[in-house]
Amino acid sequence: MGQSCACQAHYGSVMCLPSSSWVSHVMAKLLMSQSCACQAPYGKKLRVQMSQQFLKLSEEDIHQLVPLKEDVAAMKLYCNKGDPTVVYLCSGCPLAFTVNSHLGSVLLPSVYMCWLYPADTVATVFHTHPDVLERLQQGADLMMPGVIISGQLSPTTFGNFEAGSPAVVVCRGAVVAVGTTALSSTDLYMAGGHGKAVITAHVLGDHLWAAGTKAMPNFTEQIPSAPSSTPVPETPESGSATCDYGSCSSCTVSEEQQLQEQMDELQVVDDQTSATPPAQVSGNSCEAMDALLLHCFLKAVQQSNGKLPLPLLTSSFYRLHVLPACPDNSALDIKKTSYKKLSKFLSAMEERGILKISEPKKGVENISSVDYEHPDVTNFRYSKVNA
Repeated sequence: MGQSCACQAHYGSVMCLPSSSWVSHVMAKLLMSQSCACQAPYGKKLRVQMSQQFLKLSEEDIHQLVPLKEDVAAMKLYCNKGDPTVVYLCSGCPLAFTVNSHLGSVLLPSVYMCWLYPADTVATVFHTHPDVLERLQQGADLMMPGVIISGQLSPTTFGNFEAGSPAVVVCRGAVVAVGTTALSSTDLYMAGGHGKAVITAHVLGDHLWAAGTKAMPNFTEQIPSAPSSTPVPETPESGSATCDYGSCSSCTVSEEQQLQEQMDELQVVDDQTSATPPAQVSGNSCEAMDALLLHCFLKAVQQSNGKLPLPLLTSSFYRLHVLPACPDNSALDIKKTSYKKLSKFLSAMEERGILKISEPKKGVENISSVDYEHPDVTNFRYSKVNA
């Protein structure tokens, strides 16, 4: 073990955590046997990391989790893909561990830690059904069809987070799995109930759980109910099978309908009509939502004063600029427009010469340039009162 007292080992095809998968029985025993050789610096480091990662926990909460005089061990392990992870144990029980995500190295809580506090104080929460838990315990990631949604899917359904953020999966009132978000909150909404929600790193019943007390959570009888779960995926093309949750690594959103009307039929709101937000003029019809989307887009470009940080991810542009440009008492929902997808709308804007879209790598679209002097932008007017 050396002076660091951290155990470092690599066991060929040994799996550490699910998805990349689980800590082996041998590794679990090693964790338990070495946890007594601990040093104070690990406790201090863990408290600092927790204060930076779990912002909703108070300093008192963190000191209760990791007392100053409590034994703490840091064990460096390797996943079967070769990715390193550090597991922190307090009094012999796994408390937290690190994983690599889109945001870099992220500290995640173990299920033992999650059971001590309300789930939303340690990570973004996703609710699921008991049958999905079985899939997670078999090594699957949490897919959107397995997520319980309260109410109608909207831009605010998932809150606000980036891809790679800590996430916990709750079943029957208790945290049963921990991981990182596969997409940002905006991209999850844009996916329309398809694809991967959480990349699972640790689940109830795996070997990391077995390295602790093997306690079980206090399940409630009721599962968080909703008028309906996430939208059912569209019928697959002829000859293809329905998505098998246990073996599916991602679900692809099928191509939506063709544009119902060309962009040149959309009228730029002039001085006389723009005082009333488009959605308030014609209700929630498809045409009204098209007009509202165009209104928000042009307003976002105009208000940027030529200072958009290009190249800019299209999803970031929509989340950070278009949605905030929505007038008061209006709700922009791109799924209710004739475009259905942001990429189709931006393609129409590109055809009109307002911007240019680039694809540095497959599936990643950036706004590479914007014509701030385009007539549609310079002639656009909106009411300062209702905007």
